[in-house]
Amino acid sequence: RGELNRRFLDLVSQRLNGKTINDCSIKIATLKKHQETKVGADIAGVVEIIRGANSISKAFLAQSKVGSTFVGRGGQSFVSTSSKDLLRQTNDMLALSSDSFVFIYSKHAGISCVPAFQVKLGNSNTIDTERYPYHTFGKFFEEFFKCFIGDHLISPTALNAKDLEDYADKLKAQSVLKISVTLKDIATK
Repeated sequence: RGELNRRFLDLVSQRLNGKTINDCSIKIATLKKHQETKVGADIAGVVEIIRGANSISKAFLAQSKVGSTFVGRGGQSFVSTSSKDLLRQTNDMLALSSDSFVFIYSKHAGISCVPAFQVKLGNSNTIDTERYPYHTFGKFFEEFFKCFIGDHLISPTALNAKDLEDYADKLKAQSVLKISVTLKDIATK
């Protein structure tokens, strides 16, 4: 799981750091701790969106799990995961922010993102995408950038974090992915 998280952070950084997309420049910063934490999230994801003098900074927390694919009703493929600590881990994240999720890594489905509230509601240490609502990883990040997902109260700015290490310590997060996007300045009329 830790290796998958580190690989995930490396891939995002390789693909996006220093890129310009639709006149928007992107910078990626990551922090990867190698020691295992007993509480907190595996990943704290941060986006900072800057347009001229205005900016927003917001974040989400995610617990990562390795899942397996299974065939459900109607022959459709789904992903499931189980962990004796899943309920405790989701409750720990939810104590910090309602914008908490479980990322299920699977070889065939990629990353499926399940809301921590759904895990709490299901009251089980086993979850699957047949019974639980989820987003694909692409849809999750689309909603994160469009501001449907993200908690400004756990952003590095709100927590007065000096750097990513301090930020990770404050959230008890194993890894941090910070994406800074500077939007093209649109002249107002």
